[in-house]
Amino acid sequence: MADKFTYHEALLGLTTIIAWSDGVNHKSQIDSRVNMILNEGITNSEIDAFKSKYEEINSMDDVYKQSIAALKIADDEKKNRALAYMWQVAAVNSQQSEDYDLDFIIDNWKDKTDYVDLEELRWINMARKDLGVKLDDFKKQYSLLPEARRI
Repeated sequence: MADKFTYHEALLGLTTIIAWSDGVNHKSQIDSRVNMILNEGITNSEIDAFKSKYEEINSMDDVYKQSIAALKIADDEKKNRALAYMWQVAAVNSQQSEDYDLDFIIDNWKDKTDYVDLEELRWINMARKDLGVKLDDFKKQYSLLPEARRI
C-alpha cells in the first residue's frame, strides 16, 4: 500500500477525482488545478510523489480514502479549502467553455455551477460529509479562492 498522503497530495487526489469523474479531464479543469498548485505552493517533488502513489493505488475509491484520511487530521480551514478547490474544479467545467477561441475571451474561467456533473457533486458531498464540513464554512472558503485563470 502507498504511503499516506500529505495535505498537498490530498488536494491533488480530490481534484484529480473531480477532474476525471466524467471520464474527461477538460482544459478548464486542468487550468483550475494548475492554479491550485500555484496558489498552494505545491512543488514538483510533491506532484511527483503524488503521481507515484496515485499509480500504485490505481483506484479512485482508494485515492479518495487516502485523501480524506490526510484531511481528517488537518485543521478546519484546510478541510474547507480542499472542498472549495473540488468545487472550483467542478464549476469551471462546461461543454461551452471548451469551445471558445482563447484569443478573444477573458483571462478567467467562469463558474458554471448549473453544469456541475452529478458524479462530481456526489464526490463533493461525500467529502463534505466525511470531513464534517458545514456548507456555510465551505462556501465562505470558496469565495476566498482566487479565480481560476486560463493557463
